[in-house]
This record gives sequence, structure tokens and C-alpha cells, in this order.
Amino acid sequence: DEIWVGDQKIETLPVEVPNGQTLTLASGTTLFAIRPLSRTDIGRNAPIRLVENQGDLVLETYNYLGPEKSFWEMRGDGPFFQGYPKNGVYIEMAETSAYADARTFGQKVASGTLRDASDAPVVYDGETARNWVVEYERDGQRLGIEIDLMKWDLKRRWTHEGELGFPMLDSPIVQQSRSGHLSVGDAELTFGQGAGWLYSSPNKSLTIAGYHGPTPGPMTLTFPGGKVEIASLSCGTVTVDGGTVKIDALDLKGTPRIVGATLAS
Repeated sequence: DEIWVGDQKIETLPVEVPNGQTLTLASGTTLFAIRPLSRTDIGRNAPIRLVENQGDLVLETYNYLGPEKSFWEMRGDGPFFQGYPKNGVYIEMAETSAYADARTFGQKVASGTLRDASDAPVVYDGETARNWVVEYERDGQRLGIEIDLMKWDLKRRWTHEGELGFPMLDSPIVQQSRSGHLSVGDAELTFGQGAGWLYSSPNKSLTIAGYHGPTPGPMTLTFPGGKVEIASLSCGTVTVDGGTVKIDALDLKGTPRIVGATLAS
């Protein structure tokens, strides 16, 4: 219904979003304020822009936009690696009834203090961390996150009330752990040395399993009437919807073995 970039109302797309500006959207009864964070520009003048793509409103925040190339310096095991590219946003939502208009909400969010800092680049020696800290604070409330760019590990999360820690999913229909084995209803999941989670819908028609690594390992999902076996992956999900299996994985090794269902094309 409304789009603002800072104090400028946007009437046509696409539109560039300058660094440091707050993007505000009004849609139905909801307001969205988005503040892009600092990014690693591994080319030249990587843009941030709001576009319409096949009927969807999309915020594109690029690390690189240009001719196809091989980023050899981004290899984690390479001799020139200085950390993974960083890219992210701070998002806040509110009901339209809480503010006079979208612009007012955007100004409120922009009035907060955003700390966005990372350690200086250094060639990775296998041990030294390069931390990226993002913290937003306003009206006595605070939200923060810290990530090691060398390993892309989540190190801390916190609010004004203290540390959040790393709680796992725990409910009658979804479970998460690092134990290597999970069971929900009639579905079971075995996985490698990382965090895995398993969801099973109450009517047993939908089963979803995930593995977060980052250490590569095997993954086997058993569901009512079938099984999916993966020799190795570093991160990914397996979705069983009726008799169709969809696999979305990184570093997939081997051909998945599927029994009792068909792999989606």
C-alpha cells in the first residue's frame, strides 16, 4: 500500500536503497521496517534495491553483481581466505493502528541505535575468529547477535533481558537435538555430528527433516510407508509430502536412496 525509503515515498519500482537508509512498507494491517546491514562487496558497487519479481515485492541485497567469475579467495580452506561474505537486515513489524502512517513508523525505527561492526579482515590461520556484532537498541530495549565470519558460526544472541542461548525445538510435532537420532510420531531421523530436526504433521501426510551440520554426515529419514537415505550432506532438508520427496542439500554425496515415494523432478 505504501513504500518509503527514508523520507521519500516510492511510487515506481525498481528503486535503489542507499546504505544506511530505512525501508518502510505498509501492507494491509501490517507495517514493516527494514534496515540493511553492512555487506561485503566482493565486486564493485553491489546494489541494494527493491524490485517486483513475478508479482512479489523483493528486496535484493547483493554481495556481487557482474559477470560470472570464480571467487577463489572465498574458499574456506584456501590460503587467502579472510572470512565469509556478510549480508543481513534488521526487520521490525507493527500494526498499522499503532502509528499515524508508514513514514512515522520508519522514522521511529530509524531513531534507534544500530551497532554494526566486524573485526578487521585477516588471513585465516585455522584458529583466529573474525567476529561480526550487530545490536539494535531503542527505548530501553535491545536485540543483538554475534557471528564468527571465519566459520559462519552463531556465537551469541541476546536482548535487554540477557543472553538467549541456543534452545532447541521441542513440541509434540517437531523435535530438534544433536543426539544423532530423533523420533516424532511414526517418523524417525538419524543424522551425523550436528544439529538435526524432525517435523511430522498430525495427519502424517507431511514429514520434514533438516540437518544443519556444518560437519558432513549421513542422514536417514523413515516415514510412514517409506525411507530416504542420504550418504552424506553438510546441510539440508528432506520433505516428504504425500508420495513425493524433495531434497534441498549442500555438499550432497552419492545418489539418495528412496523407498516408498518418488523424488520430485
